[in-house]
Amino acid sequence: MQKGFPSTIIRYISGEMARTFGLTLSIVTLLWVFVFTLQLVRHQEMGPHQFLAVVPLLVVISLAYTLPIAVLFGVSIAYGRLSAENEFRAMAWNGVHLGWTILPAAAVAVIATCVSLYVNNSAVPYALGKSEEIITSSIMDAVNRQFVLAAQSGEAVQFERALTSLSIDGYDPVSYTHLTLP
Repeated sequence: MQKGFPSTIIRYISGEMARTFGLTLSIVTLLWVFVFTLQLVRHQEMGPHQFLAVVPLLVVISLAYTLPIAVLFGVSIAYGRLSAENEFRAMAWNGVHLGWTILPAAAVAVIATCVSLYVNNSAVPYALGKSEEIITSSIMDAVNRQFVLAAQSGEAVQFERALTSLSIDGYDPVSYTHLTLP
């Protein structure tokens, strides 16, 4: 009969959860960011600098969704594997109280809750604000380019996007060097 703290078992369970959590978080976050960037590229005219500035912000925004998924998947895989390999039965036969197996999951739950609270309350609002600024400046730059080209050729301007429609006749690029939002 083993008495005391079963550090080997806790290290094993924690390692299993950490590996699965890390892989799941990275893969699911990459998928989310890929989908978000496809949406941005399809609906916005962005330059390479603006695009590269938005991608890290999209990673932060996606963490609000992918972090809970990764924690759940990591814990499920770790304990499912222990159950499939009859590790719980072996621990009980060797006198290890099965309550010790809950300790890694409880620690992960507390840490994930604290990180999720920070991400949802601080990081995501900041990232959303910065990405909105970048996207808005990208749209305004595209509109300004269209107006300058039309003014140089002496045409009326019609600029339409998914959410915006502008029409200006007689735009003077000398007096209006850059457009701003109202």
